[in-house]
Amino acid sequence: MSKLFGNSTDSPKGWQWLVFPLALVWFALNESRKFLHRVSYDGVSGIISAIFSVFLSFGAVVWSSHSLGWQQGYPAWYWIPGGLFAGWCTYAYIWPLIHLVVIRGVIKLSDLIWEALKFVGRDIYAPVTKFVADAARILPGSSALWDSFKERDRFGNILAIATAVGTLAFAVWTGLDVWGKAAAVIPGLVPAVLVAWTPTWVVSVLGAACGTIVAVSICSLVFQLLDKSRLDGLAVGFGAALGYVYFGTFTSWLALVGLTGYGAWAGLAVAYVVYLAYAFPAMNKLLSLGVFKQIAEWLSKVNQKTYGDDQGDYSKVYGHVANIGVAAALTWVAWTTCAALGLALYFTIPIMAVVAVTAYLFDKELLRGNFSVILVGLGASGYIGYEAYNYYLSAGYPFGVFGAAPAAAFSFLASMMIAYPIVYLGVRYVLVAIGVERLRYPLDQLYKAVQDSVEVVAKRLERVYWSAYKDNSDYRDWFVQVVNIALAVAIYLSLTVYLGFGSSVVWIAVAGFLTFCAYAFFGQFLARPADIGLHFAGGIAGIAASAWVGSAVWSVTSTYWIVAVAAVFTWPVVYAFAFPVVYIVLRLLTNVLIASWSRPLLVGLHSFAWTVFDKAIWTPVQAVASAIKVMLGPIWGFFVAVGNAVKSVYDGLMRILRRN
Repeated sequence: MSKLFGNSTDSPKGWQWLVFPLALVWFALNESRKFLHRVSYDGVSGIISAIFSVFLSFGAVVWSSHSLGWQQGYPAWYWIPGGLFAGWCTYAYIWPLIHLVVIRGVIKLSDLIWEALKFVGRDIYAPVTKFVADAARILPGSSALWDSFKERDRFGNILAIATAVGTLAFAVWTGLDVWGKAAAVIPGLVPAVLVAWTPTWVVSVLGAACGTIVAVSICSLVFQLLDKSRLDGLAVGFGAALGYVYFGTFTSWLALVGLTGYGAWAGLAVAYVVYLAYAFPAMNKLLSLGVFKQIAEWLSKVNQKTYGDDQGDYSKVYGHVANIGVAAALTWVAWTTCAALGLALYFTIPIMAVVAVTAYLFDKELLRGNFSVILVGLGASGYIGYEAYNYYLSAGYPFGVFGAAPAAAFSFLASMMIAYPIVYLGVRYVLVAIGVERLRYPLDQLYKAVQDSVEVVAKRLERVYWSAYKDNSDYRDWFVQVVNIALAVAIYLSLTVYLGFGSSVVWIAVAGFLTFCAYAFFGQFLARPADIGLHFAGGIAGIAASAWVGSAVWSVTSTYWIVAVAAVFTWPVVYAFAFPVVYIVLRLLTNVLIASWSRPLLVGLHSFAWTVFDKAIWTPVQAVASAIKVMLGPIWGFFVAVGNAVKSVYDGLMRILRRN
């Protein structure tokens, strides 16, 4: 009997070549999966990719289940296998293919762009911008203004921060702008037939890739200039960026004084020269004055005292309060979600209790040092920036989105670096004066009491968990075969009722054949040692429950993060708690009445099915697939040689750029 997984080393016999179509399909699917996993899930980056693929596959399960079960109205025995199939395809093929073609390509392209930008910035951009800036300094008084502040003052904290924030904002805006323009242009660059057969999201992804490349290029170039303290390049580039973003606004202003067409271009050129000769150096001179230095130093001390220093008992009390606040917020989300789903109180209250306790204990990092201060500052400042953005747009202030985005960035920075630290230190001074630090001990005791209680419950649940998943009795063999039969029935009904395999006797036979293969294969997989069958069944139950919860939440709210939290939180609850409890209860109820006499029948039935499947299908398929692999070896070697040649060209180009 052959192994369930692995390649056969035996040469196929004459009659075994009859399964060549099946072997070819299996070879293509299996070898492509192994290749994609080898290049996508190896190494440190592969671990990160695998973790991301798990969450992405989880999302595919929820999305497919919601689409099939809630939007199209299919029953559970259809949307559960459909969702699981979508998740497996995402993990096994779709994400590894995206990682190989897109992610790795973007990483390699980013490295190439980075080296190319270093070359351009050093040998092209720097000399050109220096020439332009020197030409502007010829104007009367410009050279003296440029030379009036010291070299070391040109890159003070305020200017560096302002430049970095402005660069990020401009890069994001430009990336979005390029995204929209590229998505509009790309369909016109390919044949109409390809456009008709290409999903719209593919065009959107390609446009997003173009925008990302442009945004990363802008950031890398400007940050190189910051690192090298090249003020000429920053001045020229910053002025060009302002002209690009506010081109429509500037031309409308010039039109008010009668300058249109070539006159508007001449006006823009004059304004740019004035900016380079006087406005930019004057801004640097202003920022280098002593009063701004004193303000910057004072803000630095305030921020250090707020975010950098460990403030003893007060910071621990603050962490406890922040921890309770986060747990309360997540509990409120659980309450609103349960209310939206119309769940009864006997479901809602336990869910809220589990969410509250889990969040309270898992948020213990908030109790460490000043982490809570930083987290609350980021949250509050982010909310203020969000509200500032919306207020700017709703008030109808000039420049629309182009004005709202800088206003939001400024509001975020002002809150994070000025308002929040001042308020925090002021409140701290008052609370310390009234002795709030004395609350640390009772809050520590509260946290410890909750933690100890949860540990007692966790130990009891652990006993239930292992009592189910480590069950080596005959009941386990019966249970996994029942799961296998249920899965086979769901596959057969899905094929015949909804996928068109019930239209004729031939297609019914095909559906029966595929169902038989699935029954034999999955039954052998579930019957493997190390209790894989029970873990597999528990995992499937958790995924199905997560898909149901995520789809149900999705049907009442379009807030994706609520859907994600509800779905992800459901899986461990069902896998680690609900499934073991149900399994133990079923074992008590059915072990004597049903399982004891039907186990030999179910196990024997699958053993017979596997023997037939193995000898007539599985072993021949593996043997023929191995022969196909040998036959296609030269073709595969050709593609490997092409890949190595491309890699050699890439490595050579990188060496040239780095050497220069």
